[in-house]
Amino acid sequence: MSAADAVGLFRRNRAEARAVVKRRWAAHHDRDGRNRHRAARENRACAARRWPVFLAAGIAVEASMRDSLGSHLSTH
Repeated sequence: MSAADAVGLFRRNRAEARAVVKRRWAAHHDRDGRNRHRAARENRACAARRWPVFLAAGIAVEASMRDSLGSHLSTH
């Protein structure tokens, strides 16, 4: 392999590597450059911090549904 071939190969590999990096970056970011995965992680963390609120809301909803269903069943 001549030096010119080696340089050509290196350039092509570098271009391919850059294309891979761009693709990988595009897979993880919105068009305006925000990282989608970081946003998702932060949202999950936020939800994890607030889980007692969600749990309480779920229990309240379930209780109200059970009450309304119970009254519905008792009328029939």
